[in-house]
Amino acid sequence: MSKIDRDMIINLIKDRFISMNEVHAYWLEGADALNAVDEYSDIDIWLDVEDGFEDIIFQIAEEEFSKLGKLAFKFNVDHKHPKIHQNYYHIEGTSEYLIIDFCIQSHSRDRNEVKFVEGDILEFPKVIFDKSSVITILKDDEQIDLSLIQKAINEIRSKYKQHSRVIKYVERNNYPEAFIYYLKYVADPLVELVRIKYTPKYHNLHFIHISNHIPQKETNWLEDYYKISSLNDIRIKTIEAKEACNKLIKEIEEIYKLKC
Repeated sequence: MSKIDRDMIINLIKDRFISMNEVHAYWLEGADALNAVDEYSDIDIWLDVEDGFEDIIFQIAEEEFSKLGKLAFKFNVDHKHPKIHQNYYHIEGTSEYLIIDFCIQSHSRDRNEVKFVEGDILEFPKVIFDKSSVITILKDDEQIDLSLIQKAINEIRSKYKQHSRVIKYVERNNYPEAFIYYLKYVADPLVELVRIKYTPKYHNLHFIHISNHIPQKETNWLEDYYKISSLNDIRIKTIEAKEACNKLIKEIEEIYKLKC
């Protein structure tokens, strides 16, 4: 038997479900949809399934996976959305990184929740089939809400005025507390500012996929603020961060023509 790879798994699901009336659509998200697949990527599979058939489709999918190899594990996720059902699978003999993140949405899910924006850097579908026009792709004409950006900047300014919360624990020689407050009041706000500069729509995304979203030089610069090994590191970087914060805010205000 040939080596089991992601294409084999993806096509297996397509071939099994494309002719089933109860399965309305099949698409991929994550690395496959964003053209970012590498040897460490998992598979994010989505099916739109007629209400009441979700468990049956999971069962059929598991039977199909078992034709490739024994299931090393199956984990059911208690999804918060009532119309989304999710399991994780791994097939023995495949890469340990090739986890199958298998989501089924009930067909009655609000269609407004299955809209994607063309060119989105985080969530976008690679449609395998869509027999019922489940998925909607919108043009990226969304305007940036400058009030939200201004609010975020104001909050960051406030945090930078509270660096005494960090330094007092440095002076007390309390490393755990100093480190946690350093993240909250010094390092994390810098990440948000860089996000505002490059990915304003996702300024709260922190480090998730940041290497794909901002220049490598900026990623390396931010990374350095998280390389902390002592209380003295915290003290020095807290002082350095003030100038960096002010510079970033100035750049952002110029980019978005914000009032200082």
